[in-house]
Amino acid sequence: AGMLDARLEAVRVHRLALERYALVRRSFLEYERLARPVMSGFDGLLPVLNYVRDGKITAYERLVRAGARLQALGADLAALKPPADLTDVHATLVSAVHLATEACTRRRLAVTTGNAEIDREASAAAAGALLLATHVRDQMVVRLYPPQIKIQ
Repeated sequence: AGMLDARLEAVRVHRLALERYALVRRSFLEYERLARPVMSGFDGLLPVLNYVRDGKITAYERLVRAGARLQALGADLAALKPPADLTDVHATLVSAVHLATEACTRRRLAVTTGNAEIDREASAAAAGALLLATHVRDQMVVRLYPPQIKIQ
C-alpha cells in the first residue's frame, strides 16, 4: 500500500506541475523569444571568451569589440522583464553577461599592464561566464518543456 500511495502522490504532483506549466508556458516561450538574441550574441563571443579563459592571445581590438557588444547585450537584458518563474534564469544570464564583460575588461587591462594576476582574474571571469551561460541554456530547455513524471 505504501508504494501505491507514493505512486499516486507522484501522479498528483505531476498533474499539478502540468497544470502550472500550462499556465506559464506562453510567458516562458515569449521570454525565450525575447532573450534569444542575447543568447545568440553571447554565443557569437564564445571564441573570444574561450581565448580569455584559456589565456590565449587575441587581438586587443577584438577584446574592445567584445566588451562593447557585451555591454549592449547587458542593456538589452535590462530591458527584459522575465516571468516570475524565470527570474532566477534571467538573473543567471545577467550574471553571465556581466562576468564576460569583466573578463574582457580585465584581459585588456592585463595586456596593457602585463599584470599576470589580472590576467588570471580575466580567465576566472571568462570561465564563470561560460559556466553560467551553459546553466542558463540547460534551465531554459528544462523549463520550456512540460515537466516529466518522477516515479520512484
